[in-house]
Amino acid sequence: YNNVKKQYDFPLCWFAVFRKPESNVPSAGSTTLNITQLRLSQQKQAYSNKIKQIKQLIKNGFTYQVNYTLKQKFTYQGNPWSLYQELKEKQSTKYSAYIETNDFSVLSLSPELFFKQKRQTIEVQPMKGTISRGLSLQEDEARIKQLKHDRKNRAENLMIVDLLRNDLGKICQFGSVVTKSLFDIEKYETLFQMTSKIVGKLKNKTSFVDILKTLFPSGSVTGAPKIETIKIIRRLEKEERKVYTGAIGYLSPQETVFNVAIRTIIIDKKGAGEMGIGGGITYSSSEGDEYGEALLKGKFLSDAKLPEALIETMLYEKGALFLDKLHLERLEKSIRYLNFKADVTKIKIKLKRKLKTLEKNIKYKVRMLVYRNGIVNIDCAELNTEKPVNRVMISKKRINSQDKYLYHKTTNRELYNTEHNLALKNGFADVIFINERGEIAEGAISNVILEIKGRKYTPSLAAGLLPGVYREYLLKSGEVSEKIIKIKDLREADAIYLCNSVKKMWPVILERKKVIN
Repeated sequence: YNNVKKQYDFPLCWFAVFRKPESNVPSAGSTTLNITQLRLSQQKQAYSNKIKQIKQLIKNGFTYQVNYTLKQKFTYQGNPWSLYQELKEKQSTKYSAYIETNDFSVLSLSPELFFKQKRQTIEVQPMKGTISRGLSLQEDEARIKQLKHDRKNRAENLMIVDLLRNDLGKICQFGSVVTKSLFDIEKYETLFQMTSKIVGKLKNKTSFVDILKTLFPSGSVTGAPKIETIKIIRRLEKEERKVYTGAIGYLSPQETVFNVAIRTIIIDKKGAGEMGIGGGITYSSSEGDEYGEALLKGKFLSDAKLPEALIETMLYEKGALFLDKLHLERLEKSIRYLNFKADVTKIKIKLKRKLKTLEKNIKYKVRMLVYRNGIVNIDCAELNTEKPVNRVMISKKRINSQDKYLYHKTTNRELYNTEHNLALKNGFADVIFINERGEIAEGAISNVILEIKGRKYTPSLAAGLLPGVYREYLLKSGEVSEKIIKIKDLREADAIYLCNSVKKMWPVILERKKVIN
């Protein structure tokens, strides 16, 4: 059932022979990556019409589920190897591969296992079910629970598990096929994915070709029943998938491992790029939700660069770190949320050693950088005890409260650094940012507090701001409450304060001419 058109001009199979894996790979260099003209191959209405056709086919009994795909097209200027390295840095991936030919480059950053064979044991791990990440660990936990118990996603996943169990049964010993786990949730930078794991014991003399003939293509990228659904896909999809949803892997004397080639990009020598995006369509699928899921999966290419490091800036006074527990709690949450490979226990030990070198009767600003790979740098400088500048301005640049990096103190601070330097140059203490809804968010290096009728308020986290340590201290003490704050509130406040854990809290005067109407 895998016959193809005779005029198909993309390689169907491509093998290479090697003696051993290379451990030294070329550096990506410091190339600036340029992805432009990013667009989906189908508009929302055309996509919705296809989904309606699929649902009608399901209703008429021709299929149970169809994995329908479209493409994200783009133009790329630069070295494809640099793009591959950049994407590996910012996205978790278990089964990545880079292939360069005379005509095109393939960049596969797949998180999905097609199959793994070691001696007579074979394992498959289909990936079906998706939900976007939250903006905090609490939101993440809620979304994990939502995905885990979502009837549509569970049904979609279970359907593919049954299909793959059936496929494995053709090449495995009777009674050996076992579902090891169902509905596991895996975390990635932009989304959560639901996976299940199935293992079996191969029949004697089962060859690699036997495995491919039986399992390829993976049921997770076709639908069920497989043969009839592939025919439907051929009628509905107007572009060839090429390497997308195929398989990339290796055979060695020890094991055989192949991925399902999702999150896989092709770039030709003229810089024309494409990446397939797919979703499992069932009768209960919503056209709008499925299109939204396609946009979510496309964020793999367009999402902001993963920060190089987390930052904690702390005050050392009277022989101790001020609010050290709150600093380390915030750091640990960010490490977990952003999947940094850092050990908080080791960070505490290194910090303690550094603090022992400081004079106890001197105030220091302690700046700690925790990098993605777990490396920690700590710098200490004597604190300038001069009275802080008391003028503040409002930035003309709006922030987006859905930017997840606003909620973590990271090196992704280009806008904040630029605006803060501009404020300092003009004699201001800081610059206040406003979000897309016209709500006050925060300063570049501080949180904002307003005094209104004898009570102090600070913007709610939902406005898009860092959960500052001194802000947290004031909230826990009951001295400050959260609320949505508009520009009007800023104008009418009895007093305005800025705060951070180094300078604590100080009053400021708003430069009225700088307020955006």
